[in-house]
Amino acid sequence: MKALAEYLVSAGARVTGSDLSTDSRTATTLRSQGVELYAGHAASHLPPQCRRVVHSAAIPADNPERVAARAANLPLISYPKFIAELSRMRQTIGIAGTHGKSTTTAAIASLLSASGPAPDVLCGAEVIDTGRNGWSGDSRRLVVECCEYRRHFLDVAINTLLLTGIEWDHVDSFASLNDTLDAFVRLLRHIPQQGRVIYNGDCRSSRRAIAAARIEHCCAGPQVVSVGWGPDNDWRITDCTEMGWGSTFDLVGPNDRLGTFVTRLPGRHNVSNLALAAVGAFVLNAPASDILRAVERFSGVWRRLQQLGEWRGMTLIDDYAHHPTAVQAVLNTVHRAYPKRFVRIVFQPHQAQRTIAMSGDFCRALSLADSVTVLPAFAAREVDSQLAETTSRNLVDSLRKLGRPARFIASLDHVLPTLETEGRPGDVVLLAGAGSIERVADEFTFRLCRNHAG
Repeated sequence: MKALAEYLVSAGARVTGSDLSTDSRTATTLRSQGVELYAGHAASHLPPQCRRVVHSAAIPADNPERVAARAANLPLISYPKFIAELSRMRQTIGIAGTHGKSTTTAAIASLLSASGPAPDVLCGAEVIDTGRNGWSGDSRRLVVECCEYRRHFLDVAINTLLLTGIEWDHVDSFASLNDTLDAFVRLLRHIPQQGRVIYNGDCRSSRRAIAAARIEHCCAGPQVVSVGWGPDNDWRITDCTEMGWGSTFDLVGPNDRLGTFVTRLPGRHNVSNLALAAVGAFVLNAPASDILRAVERFSGVWRRLQQLGEWRGMTLIDDYAHHPTAVQAVLNTVHRAYPKRFVRIVFQPHQAQRTIAMSGDFCRALSLADSVTVLPAFAAREVDSQLAETTSRNLVDSLRKLGRPARFIASLDHVLPTLETEGRPGDVVLLAGAGSIERVADEFTFRLCRNHAG
């Protein structure tokens, strides 16, 4: 919703909105751009001049503002449906997949902007280079992050699809990996015959989905291009060298070599994201020289292995990781960037359902840390607060049975005191999770800025 508000404001619209709380960093950012925000939901929040009401898919039908919009016969539409409507008026580049969507979305938007008219952009995370999630460009292209939750991405009219990979996630929406695959196969079958699919060829599930979807296509179907580390990909990542907090790598295609890339983003997973975006931009006719320069300048997105600074001699890093694969990727990256240093992770699970369903994988991933602190699971569409705490305590018990030092703390307010007591100079502290744990990162940032000013 932040991305859409920013896009509409930059396109010249007057935008108002409401949320249960408006004291967040996001709310402050939106206000600075001219968005009028109200705390709580009330019919009076709809301005007299309102032309349209767009609501998050999480807002129920009995919300007072939705009720007021219907009573006033105002056009009322959900965010996914609005994006679908917008996509039908553009040449749409959609980014889908379980991991890396936001980084890949921001990356290809940056690469295309560096080589021609800037596209319209709707990204699920704040792009560090712009300070925004969304903005209006000056071309007929739309770059949009497409989420599989409740199969919302099936509504988007995509001409070029970048597929980052497929795993089971959103356990409240998909019963299994096969159920997830079915949604992605349907998405692939929606790509027009003159369209393009650029996908992560190292992902076995993506290859399965591509194979299943192409059954429906004749020989003149979409152009399909694989990108990855394996030798059987159309575009191969080669000669990768991780250099502390960044990497260099080459991209070699069937008839082209794009050159040697330099990136400030850490981790092999980010190399994969950038390679996918680079090939996507090249397929869309961006010059290789522009792509190389834009990748080197690209700073990534908010809360993706974001270095916050040094606090009491400890290195602080913040990340959105909330799936076992993502937790494993960020911990591996931190260990490679900071060898021989003690790594602490403070993890807030996202939804009890996901944590229970993937508890074994979470234990294996979290075990990569030298010390694990677990918060109650962030509810996100769940209402049983006791289950949130019980699930996290069970995760801690499982980690201890594996011989890992792990502890449960009851709230975000206890994170800083715990680190003040237990942390040691030289430690690396990773904050991980997709919920309210970002408030801890904000508090750290505030303290660091205050200390610096002092």
